[in-house]
Amino acid sequence: MRALRWICVLLVLSMPAMADDFYDGLRAYDSGDYKTALRIFKPLADELGHAEAEYRLGWMYRYGWGGLSEDKQETVKWYRMAAEQENTDAYFFLGNKQDNADAYFFLGNMYDLGEGVEQDSQKADKWWRMAAE
Repeated sequence: MRALRWICVLLVLSMPAMADDFYDGLRAYDSGDYKTALRIFKPLADELGHAEAEYRLGWMYRYGWGGLSEDKQETVKWYRMAAEQENTDAYFFLGNKQDNADAYFFLGNMYDLGEGVEQDSQKADKWWRMAAE
């Protein structure tokens, strides 16, 4: 039990550092320095399951940024991992990439309820129609 408390303390203390690392990676990503972004995002995604880092890795594999080869399987892998943590952008791209009716339906629900996106009944209807097709 005592070891568990120490692990919890260490995790809490490391959270600000993880946030700083992510924002450093995001700045590199946004400026087009994909090699630096990859160096920062990869451990955040692999070791800590950081959803936004996973999503960004999906993009990087999609376009072969940061010295990576374009890889559809890796793209889908990282998008799926981010989507499992409720990353709405990852849901969207999974649905677009794979014609996934479940993803379209879920996205329609999100727009209908305004969960994670601005509420928009027209967009909700669009995604629901796509799911039905």
